[in-house]
Amino acid sequence: MNLSVFRSWPKARLAEALASGHPVAASDLAGWLYQGVSLGLPRWLERLTWSVFVKGFAADGAAVRGWNVRIRQGDDRLLDAGAALHAEVRRGAPFVFGHFHAVSVEVWRASGRPARGLPAHGLMLDYRHAANPRLDPTRLVRDPLVALQAGDPTLLLGRSMVEFADRLWGTPSYFVLRRWRKVDGPGL
Repeated sequence: MNLSVFRSWPKARLAEALASGHPVAASDLAGWLYQGVSLGLPRWLERLTWSVFVKGFAADGAAVRGWNVRIRQGDDRLLDAGAALHAEVRRGAPFVFGHFHAVSVEVWRASGRPARGLPAHGLMLDYRHAANPRLDPTRLVRDPLVALQAGDPTLLLGRSMVEFADRLWGTPSYFVLRRWRKVDGPGL
């Protein structure tokens, strides 16, 4: 499946798909890299940032942690299932950033954290992670994540939110993830 099909979804459809999405267990994602595409942002903003990326997930004891990999950008052919993705390189290594912990939305809610605007279940990708620089604004990001089909962790939908002043603030940024390949290290 070409992920560009999701670019035609209006924000109302993305919001509804997130709200009605299916649970996904962090353990089902551990050990996998996912190709991702940003949705809902104006094209001019995507050109300044990125539209295609990779998220990696790994077991960390009983927990699951993850990271993002910056991909060399190009055209929408990067969204094809068989496309070759190449990491941007910084200091001789893949550009890895935006580290997170993956916890269930239920655990998130039970911890007393802000929950307004979250789906009833799924995962929360929490970017308050020690690998992110202390003053990095990424540490404020929270991404609720759901499966688009029941029992299928290969196609996921998420939304970027910001936690600030004891509230979750929605951003216009959604994203879709497709399972790509097994993790082979911190980059690609």
